[in-house]
Amino acid sequence: MKVKLGLYIIVSLIFCLAPLSAIANTKVDATTEFDATTEFDAITEVNDTVSPYGPAQTFKKLNQNVTAYTASKYKADGTLRYTSSSKLPQSGYVAMKKKTVDSTVPYGSIVMTPQYIKNYEGINLNSYYVQDTGVDPSLSDYAIDVWWGFCRTSAYNSSDTRLGCSTSDAAYTSALQWEKPTMDLQFVLAPTP
Repeated sequence: MKVKLGLYIIVSLIFCLAPLSAIANTKVDATTEFDATTEFDAITEVNDTVSPYGPAQTFKKLNQNVTAYTASKYKADGTLRYTSSSKLPQSGYVAMKKKTVDSTVPYGSIVMTPQYIKNYEGINLNSYYVQDTGVDPSLSDYAIDVWWGFCRTSAYNSSDTRLGCSTSDAAYTSALQWEKPTMDLQFVLAPTP
């Protein structure tokens, strides 16, 4: 009877504690702050991204500009356009000031916005990877420029004025209409090799 009761208790503990360990694995680290609007999946994604390197370094910057940018898929010389981190532009990428990327927020870091932003391509996100530079120097130091989508395939008029876009391109007009709202941004720094 004692053996059966002991076995029953061990099996019960395993089934009771297993779900708790799964929940515990979704935390980024003890110092990370997320508000009630943060999606549970975003926390899991951050954990998966940084877990091999240990706890993530996080911080928050208040009242930072959030702008939008677009470009032609090909430059005037016919070559594909890449971000400054040598990636093809895509939804989920943002640009920051070069001095900020060089000193504080390296490529591959994650930026989370307090609300979802729907770009020209119809993608609705609230977390982004820093993969580009080129933010207007007059904006806040931790401003982000959200990739809005390609304005066209080939550069307008064989030039790279406005990153190959025409002022009449729908994506370009849409990016300008986003304007420059300010938001409180949460940063999760990419590990340095």
